[in-house]
Amino acid sequence: MWTVSFKKTLVVAGIILLGSLGADASMVDDGERPLHVRVSPTMAHAPADLFIYVSVARRPDNRLLRITAESEDFFRSSDTQLDGEYSARVTVVRFRELPPGGYEIKAELIVAGGRTTEVAKRTVEVF
Repeated sequence: MWTVSFKKTLVVAGIILLGSLGADASMVDDGERPLHVRVSPTMAHAPADLFIYVSVARRPDNRLLRITAESEDFFRSSDTQLDGEYSARVTVVRFRELPPGGYEIKAELIVAGGRTTEVAKRTVEVF
């Protein structure tokens, strides 16, 4: 019979946990998608907290990331300044206590000159 130390058990549990959380392959900049959005959860009970994960390809002219949550009766937005090619690859925004409704979550990439170059969307239902 073999024995497993507590430390080894923690390491294995950590590896399993990280694997289950995973680096969502769709969140990695593959050079083809300049903007990608993921929302968690996609269905929730009101008042709901939503986490919006946006991956942005690093480019010199990136200036602003605008994230919005809009339903028929509610609107919330968040702007994050980007520092071109030195920006974070993933931005996480939390919208707290959203009321019931069908939401369109939208991420817009705005470049130098104020022009929107990319838009990514997801839908979420809050009951």
